[in-house]
Amino acid sequence: EGLWESASETAHCLKARLAIVHMVHEARGLDVTPKTMQKMKSLGDKDSAALLNTIYQEEITHVEAGCRWFTHICEKEGLDQFPYFH
Repeated sequence: EGLWESASETAHCLKARLAIVHMVHEARGLDVTPKTMQKMKSLGDKDSAALLNTIYQEEITHVEAGCRWFTHICEKEGLDQFPYFH
């Protein structure tokens, strides 16, 4: 599913939104971006690699914030976050 579809489908539940948008979609970006940056560099496109690095650094903070808030909400509601995430 796409990011916007997931955002729409999780509009009813903040925990679901944090888990899917931040901890899945944005985290996937963290998985693939380093390899994409390396590919850009190897093709001589250092500007695109630098831009991707900026985006990568921002995504780290997005995933971190999503995890922090997801954990906080689960703890406040007395939920075990790991089974809830899965």
